[in-house]
Amino acid sequence: MGSRRGPKHVSCGQIVQFKLSDIGEGITEVTVKEWYIKEGDSVSQFDSICEVQSDKASVTITSRYDGIIRKLHYSIDDIAFVGKPLVDIEIDPSKGVSPEEDVVETPPMSHEEHTHQEIKGHKTLATPAVRRLAMENNIKLSEVVGTGKDNRILKEDILNYLAKQTGAILPPSPKAEIVPPVRRTETVPAAPKDRARRTPVPVSRPIAFSGKDRTEPVTGFQKAMVKTMSAALKIPHFGYSDEVDLTHLVQLREELKPLAEIRGVKLSFMPFFIKAASLGLLQYPILNASLDENCQNVTYKASHNIGVAMDTEQGLIVPNVKNVQVCSVFDIAVELNRLQSLGSAGQLGTSDLTGGTFTLSNIGTIGGTYAKPVILPPEVAIGALGKIQLSDLKKLSHIDLCMNQFTAIPSALLNMPNLEWLDMGGNKLQELPDAIDRMENLHTLWLQRNEINSLPETIGNMKNLSTLVLSNNKLKDIPACMKDMTSLRFVNFRDNPLELEVTLPPCENTDEEEQQEMFGIDFMHMYIQESLKKKGMAFLSVLISPQYSEEDRDKLDK
Repeated sequence: MGSRRGPKHVSCGQIVQFKLSDIGEGITEVTVKEWYIKEGDSVSQFDSICEVQSDKASVTITSRYDGIIRKLHYSIDDIAFVGKPLVDIEIDPSKGVSPEEDVVETPPMSHEEHTHQEIKGHKTLATPAVRRLAMENNIKLSEVVGTGKDNRILKEDILNYLAKQTGAILPPSPKAEIVPPVRRTETVPAAPKDRARRTPVPVSRPIAFSGKDRTEPVTGFQKAMVKTMSAALKIPHFGYSDEVDLTHLVQLREELKPLAEIRGVKLSFMPFFIKAASLGLLQYPILNASLDENCQNVTYKASHNIGVAMDTEQGLIVPNVKNVQVCSVFDIAVELNRLQSLGSAGQLGTSDLTGGTFTLSNIGTIGGTYAKPVILPPEVAIGALGKIQLSDLKKLSHIDLCMNQFTAIPSALLNMPNLEWLDMGGNKLQELPDAIDRMENLHTLWLQRNEINSLPETIGNMKNLSTLVLSNNKLKDIPACMKDMTSLRFVNFRDNPLELEVTLPPCENTDEEEQQEMFGIDFMHMYIQESLKKKGMAFLSVLISPQYSEEDRDKLDK
């Protein structure tokens, strides 16, 4: 961290009280999370002193002076107040300190590399990182009031200026667990024989419980949640709920996942939703706007900075993906992965958590279907997403999913008690699930033109299945368990590399080709059925042999 450690020595310099600066956005207190120095350590200008957590984000406080730390005014987890001394620093008296600097305020720095470089020849003083931040947000430095030394513009000055233009208030929420005590009952000992007919009466005894209530201060993200929710509930809300068919989205994501894995990106559904929201905002720009406190002016935002609610150990945070309108789905996925990693580690910077213009909340991760989110001021709209599921499809009896890109039978189909007819031909199935027998009422199953190479033993439990089409797959054998499928009347195994032995009756003075011609296709079909009967399979009709000609197959079809 660049600090120079040194032994304690007799104080001979000037002691300066280093006060906590005004972080902005009405923040008056922070929690000290970690000290990077101790009393007696030597520090240089811009060395890290401590990490504090406001109700917006964690920030690192850096030194303004070269000197020696003489006193820490707070311990870990103490509440530090803006304008109050944070540390005492002994500085070289030869350098001198102006009266204003005796109460100098420390600029908080976010978790990112800071390069101290003064641009000479200009009235506006700022580091390259600050200038880059201003340029990325189309902010003129001449319009920003610098609060640093010699009116230097700090990163916080840019963020405070940006917050006044777009500033979203972040709504963290605490996790609460309520574990009710379990009541136990004890049964009265058995009655004597003369009272054997009486029913034992359960007796409830009081449970000894030594736990005590615990009171904790509401701090950090939790305090921000209270503040934001209180402000949000003053806004008149209008809610609208609908359901969307995501079959094609599920298919598209399955196709793109291998490409994402090659790039080292985890591709969830959320990047698609974020991009879809941006496309919607292009059509309805009023939803990507902000309203001033007096409801006199509406500002239409050019950038689509879409916030995503994330549940972390610190509480609910809402970082946002910047400029979604010019990002691809892969770009959004990369940025979302970054935000999720930093959020889990509690290292999100202020720039990640401010400037949002629209927000999406995903309750599907906890299994919810509908939600009523609250708007984050000064935004004017918020969206909520529920769990992707087969809603109301349990009532369906016929489903056609042929000619898609499914690599497996959706597990939701296994829980549809009314399903009787299913067509999943022309997909990319390689195997059937072991739980396929849960579709107990299914009587017709089309699985032609897939890549199935084996059948599970549980298929023999499908007692109501009467028609099974498995043509154009990669099956080499027919499991003997199919003999238990008592309702099966028609099976099609055409164009599979089946290894079945078909023994033709002997015929003198004829070769095999003449035998087939002599006995005819119907006769050979009979012998194929006979070979299956040895396995206990006596089907009403069986289409199997891949060596048949089209003419032969036509005969069999008839």
